[in-house]
Amino acid sequence: MAIYCIYILLVSVAATTAMTAFSYLAGTARKEKFHEPELLNELIYGAKSLDFDPSKNNVLGWIFHFLIGLFFTAIFLLLYVVEIININILSALIFGIAAGVVGSIGWRIMFSITENPPKVHLKEFYLQLIIAHIIFSIFIMLGFHWIEIYILIDNIKSR
Repeated sequence: MAIYCIYILLVSVAATTAMTAFSYLAGTARKEKFHEPELLNELIYGAKSLDFDPSKNNVLGWIFHFLIGLFFTAIFLLLYVVEIININILSALIFGIAAGVVGSIGWRIMFSITENPPKVHLKEFYLQLIIAHIIFSIFIMLGFHWIEIYILIDNIKSR
C-alpha cells in the first residue's frame, strides 16, 4: 500500500512540475508574473495578519504549491476510483479545465483578500492557469497509466 502512495506522490510532483514549467515559460514569453510559487510568497507577504516576510523564492510558496498539486491529484484519483472519470485524454482535458477554473477562483479570492496583491494581468494569468492545469491533468493521466502498467507487470511477475 505504501508503494502506491509513493507512486501517487511521484505522479503529483511530476504533474505539478510540468504545470509549473509551463507557467514559467508562459510568464517569461509574455513578460508577465505567472510564477505560482513566487506569487504565493508575495500573497503571504501581503497578508498583514501574518508576521512573515518570505522572499519571492522562499520554499514556503513551493511547498504550498506542491501540496495543492497533491490535493488535485488525489481528487483526480478519487474521481477515477468512484468511476466518475476514466484515465484518458478526454477526462484529463475536462478535469484540467475544471481544475483551472477552480484554481482561477482560488487565485481571485487570494488576490482580493490581500491588501497589496501582486501586479498581474489577470485575464492572461487565468487563461494560462487553465492551460497549465490541462498540462497538469495530462501528466496525471500519463502517471496513472504508468502505475497501471507497473501493477500489471508486478502481477504477472508474481504468478
